[in-house]
Amino acid sequence: MKKIKAFKNIKYILVALLLANISTLQASALRGIKEVGILIEELHEDAVKCGITKGMIDAAIRVPLSNSKLRITERLNSGVIYADVNTILIQNTCAVSLRLSYLKFVASENDSGQFWNRSMLLLNSRQEIAMKTSNQLELYTKEFISEWLRVGMR
Repeated sequence: MKKIKAFKNIKYILVALLLANISTLQASALRGIKEVGILIEELHEDAVKCGITKGMIDAAIRVPLSNSKLRITERLNSGVIYADVNTILIQNTCAVSLRLSYLKFVASENDSGQFWNRSMLLLNSRQEIAMKTSNQLELYTKEFISEWLRVGMR
């Protein structure tokens, strides 16, 4: 019985080490960033019916970035904050899958790497989903800035 319990603990330790290693790799990629672009994926028509617009998404990302020391650029060739928001409307309920990533273009235009990522699934009424989506994107942007401040300015 003790061997089985010890084995379970080893699995948890290995998972923790793996996650820490992934976090370190992602964190080191944020070092030296001085500017980012903002890239928002095209929205499905259900997004508009649920009150989600590109302008709302852009503001949820741009406002925290503009209050940081990161410069926002229109150029997309160095690295971008990429927002992918997919929405489905069923009766009066909206389901939103959102992902906010930092993508850095490495070798060529067709070659990029994802170095930071957050995602979530939200489910709410049409009246409330846009605000929840905006708040979550803003929170994820602040998490990105916090991580960048922790490692990126060294």
